[in-house]
Amino acid sequence: MKKFRHTTFLLFVSLLVGCGNTSSSSSVHTHTYSDKMLYDDTHHWYEVTCGHDDAANKQAHSYGDWYEVEAPTCEANGSKRRDCTMCDYYEIKIIEATHSYSDDYYIDENCHWSDITCEHSDAPSNKENHNYVNGVCTVCEYTKQTNDYITFTLSDDGTYYIVSLCNAEATNIVIPHFYKDLPVKELIFSPLFQGIE
Repeated sequence: MKKFRHTTFLLFVSLLVGCGNTSSSSSVHTHTYSDKMLYDDTHHWYEVTCGHDDAANKQAHSYGDWYEVEAPTCEANGSKRRDCTMCDYYEIKIIEATHSYSDDYYIDENCHWSDITCEHSDAPSNKENHNYVNGVCTVCEYTKQTNDYITFTLSDDGTYYIVSLCNAEATNIVIPHFYKDLPVKELIFSPLFQGIE
C-alpha cells in the first residue's frame, strides 16, 4: 500500500514539473509568445500564448532622443516627443509658448538683453543681470571692467557716453552698448593703443 502512494505522488509531481507536457517527466517547458508586442506607460512585453505568466518577459521602455513635433510660437505651446526603441509607446511633453529674441546682446555694466524678434512689442524683456565667473559673464561674455582699463565720459550734450581705453595691458575688453542707461557712441584710444584696430 505504501508503494502505491509513493508511485501516485511521483506521477503527480511529474505532471506539475512537465507543465502539461506528459511526453517525458524530464522535459522542460518552453514558453510561447505572440508576435505582437504589448505595452503600458512603463513597460513592454510579448503576450505569453502557452497560458503561463512570464514576468521576466516584461521590460522597461528604452527611449531615443527627444525631437520637436511642433515648435512653440508666441501664442501657442509646442510639443516634443520621444519614442520607445522597442515598441510603439511614446511620451510627449509640452514646450511652453515663448517670445523670440535675437542672439545678439546689448550690454551695460550690470545687465545684458536682446531685441524681440517676434511681432509682439509688448513682450516681456529678457534683460537680466550678468552672471560672472572669474570676472566674465557666462551669457554675453562681458568682462567686468575696472577704472584701470576703461573710462566713460558723458558727451557735451549729455545724450551718450564716450569710451576711452587707457591701459595697453588690458585684454578681452568688452565695451558695453549702454552705460548708466545712455548709449555708448564713441571710442577713443589713448596713445598707448596706437596701431591696435
